[in-house]
Amino acid sequence: MSCIHGDIKEEGRLRLWDLLGITLVEKFECAANYLNDCKKSFGRPTNYPACLPVPAANSHSLEESINMLLCTEEFRERKCPQPLCQSELTSSTTFLQKLPKVLIIQIQRFMSRNNQEHKLEHNIRIPVTLQPCVGSPTYLSTG
Repeated sequence: MSCIHGDIKEEGRLRLWDLLGITLVEKFECAANYLNDCKKSFGRPTNYPACLPVPAANSHSLEESINMLLCTEEFRERKCPQPLCQSELTSSTTFLQKLPKVLIIQIQRFMSRNNQEHKLEHNIRIPVTLQPCVGSPTYLSTG
């Protein structure tokens, strides 16, 4: 989309974003939340203008790959943003903040190991319909 960015007007860019844009956000929760009443914090949103890259390593289905992308990671090192809290551990959850009308998924089938690219050869099951997360639209697989 960046190559045509200058050729279309703002309304057209908004329509393209509505049609294809995806936003991922990471939410952080302090490990001392219950003791210090810390507020949740959010990372900077990551925008994907045309497709959602999902990992294929350690996965045998598209649902597993999306779940790995949207997982909760426990005990990650990150200083709590609250001034009185000294905790340096948080849990993080990645979630889809904005889904497009048309979802294009890029399955990442290459891994880097010892500074060399390796193609993952195992099959990934693709369902006929896909609901990336609870409450999200259901998408129909087309190819």
